[in-house]
Amino acid sequence: MSVYKNEIVDIPKHSYSQKKGNTIYNYTYTEFYRNSEKKPRNKSVSTGVRITNKKGKMHPNDNYFSLMKIPQKRKETDVLNVGFTAVTEAGFGEIGLMEILSAAFGKTIATQIRSICAYMVREGCVMSYIDYFTRDEYFSRVDEILSSQRVSEIFAELTADKMNDFYASWIPKVNSDHYICYDVTSVSTYSEMLLEAEYGYNRDHDKLPQMNIGLFTSEENKYPLYMFCYNGSVNDASNIVEACKNARTAGLDGKFKVVMDGGFFDDKKLNLLHSEELTFTVGMPAYLDCAKGYIDEFKETLYSPSYYLNHSGTYGRIVEDQEIFGIKGRVFVGLCTESAKLLNEDLDAKLERYESEISGIAWYKTVIKQKKYTSLFDFKKNEEGSGFSYVRNEEKINSVRSRFGYFVIFTTDIHATAQGIIDAYRDKDYDEKQFYDLKQYMGARRPRVHGQRTFDGKYAVLMIALIYRTWLKEKLRSYKTAHHLTLKRCMMKLSDIKMLVDSDEVRLLKSITAEQRALLEACSVDPDSLEATMREYILESERERLYTIKNSGI
Repeated sequence: MSVYKNEIVDIPKHSYSQKKGNTIYNYTYTEFYRNSEKKPRNKSVSTGVRITNKKGKMHPNDNYFSLMKIPQKRKETDVLNVGFTAVTEAGFGEIGLMEILSAAFGKTIATQIRSICAYMVREGCVMSYIDYFTRDEYFSRVDEILSSQRVSEIFAELTADKMNDFYASWIPKVNSDHYICYDVTSVSTYSEMLLEAEYGYNRDHDKLPQMNIGLFTSEENKYPLYMFCYNGSVNDASNIVEACKNARTAGLDGKFKVVMDGGFFDDKKLNLLHSEELTFTVGMPAYLDCAKGYIDEFKETLYSPSYYLNHSGTYGRIVEDQEIFGIKGRVFVGLCTESAKLLNEDLDAKLERYESEISGIAWYKTVIKQKKYTSLFDFKKNEEGSGFSYVRNEEKINSVRSRFGYFVIFTTDIHATAQGIIDAYRDKDYDEKQFYDLKQYMGARRPRVHGQRTFDGKYAVLMIALIYRTWLKEKLRSYKTAHHLTLKRCMMKLSDIKMLVDSDEVRLLKSITAEQRALLEACSVDPDSLEATMREYILESERERLYTIKNSGI
């Protein structure tokens, strides 16, 4: 347990001491109770070391700050990590996040959110170890060490009206009249205190109550624009109109074009979008008769140089003046030859696998109950016994192959080109990648909170962290690819840039490597001025700390 020997505080009430060697430890009672025999008992924890020549005073330890609910102060440290935090500060400054956060939440909360976001991006959203992170990673002009309890309190302070203030400044900064993709994911919870947690379709196949999360992302610059949560029992399509209205209220005003996958292709839902005068582009599921009709009508003429688009092996054409569900629009019919090749190879492997499975089935009544077999094979019961024979139904198989690689998109965007439609629809996958980052790399598959306000605040901060992660990924994309590094590995290399701090000097502990220099430069940080800049910040913090102690009367 770390003892802060340069901090002096009053001994808390309900404390007692124990001497071990020459050191007098202070213990503070945390609980009084009676055991099963009705005898009085108590619990206590060590909260610091008593100062023998100062009556009623002690040097606090980590437990003191947690127990007294006081923001933990940075102790005098030999080594501070400054590389990753310098990049984080550069990112928040370049994007404009610090200015927007300070206006919405105040400067103090804004700097705390920045620290939490950096932790989430590098370590995930389990807050158990954030005190170690904020102790070792030095943010300029920030001396507070955040505990998981303090982080929960910060989450609870991020109310909906303050988040709307944030969105009102953030959305116009990064959005224009380009396409906006929208998608939904779900997060499961064990908590019974989350009001929105209900059973519904779970994308991760967790048999738990869940909340749904909707996310709008700008296709122009890939930044998340707006995220909100709603009840887990409500399906994706049912909430799309409310999602758009909420986004408009939060700052996504004016006309915008929504791009959605085939899960939103529904008569009622698309007409609701149309009634709200929303321009939308939506995939048409290939199994629908209307989609098959467009494919069968245009596939013979589609494979033509005049319809080739700027995507590897992709062809497409627009069918004007179409009407779907009573909505006038345009239909894009496309062919991806690479997709067709992969699907044919997959079908070949599937046929061989099915034949192997069928050979292990003895009963005719058993095999004909399997639709996956009967859709591709013909079966004939043996005249004697319960066995059977089978052959591939080439007509059915060729019918399946005939539509491989083809896809259909419906849009109400009257100005989009064929190239623009395919670009917009394929870029919608970035929303799915944002959710993948959120769940896989930032650990947000489970909320790990118990109260609704804390949940709302945590996912508000996760949204901001996702913005920063998007900036960081884009900055390091070329370097990661060229050097076969993961984003996590890049962040760890940056954190290995350390400053030595003692009473006589503040300097780099070791020279910045060529790789670290390249990473800093890629993230808009000047490696040559990093040491001088961070030294001044650290010395300034130390001067402010000494001034506070001197004027406190201690």
